[in-house]
Amino acid sequence: MTSSSSARLSRHHTHSAASTSSRTTESPPLIQTNNSESDTVLIATKLSNVSLAEREEKQQLLDRDMETVVKQALIEKQCTRLDLGYNVITSKGASILADALQYNNTLEQLSLWNNYIGDTGVDILCTALSMNKNNLRKLDLSENDITDAGAGYLGQMLKNNTILTHLTLSRNNISDEGIEELANAI
Repeated sequence: MTSSSSARLSRHHTHSAASTSSRTTESPPLIQTNNSESDTVLIATKLSNVSLAEREEKQQLLDRDMETVVKQALIEKQCTRLDLGYNVITSKGASILADALQYNNTLEQLSLWNNYIGDTGVDILCTALSMNKNNLRKLDLSENDITDAGAGYLGQMLKNNTILTHLTLSRNNISDEGIEELANAI
């Protein structure tokens, strides 16, 4: 596969491309931001799905917002699905999420598509997911500048993780070598 190719790996081969790429179109928005460090606030009280993916309102969640997201969406609301796609989250934000995942048993789906996680962020997430102390079943890391190095971290994690069943890696820079490493892990 080349850098423009897509990769979707699953231990269960019954899902379709549409099932992992569909986005929730909830209204009103579940988050309000006022562009300052402490102004990110969830406005719903009982949720199992939270979508903080950027839409027309240009949320652009940053690494500094991840502590608030973790506190409100994962700890207080105990969400089962969290969509953080199309934001500006880097390996630093991935580290905050990874710390929370080590002790979270409610989150089942995490979407980080189209961020800036990179290989370093993938390594951090994989360390947390290798411990099997979470309930995460679906992880979307599409469009995150992941290379063969990141695929290697994911492959090692998949050898230990018995919970994750769906991993989406489309539009990354993973070559045939990286895909082979992932395939050998499952």
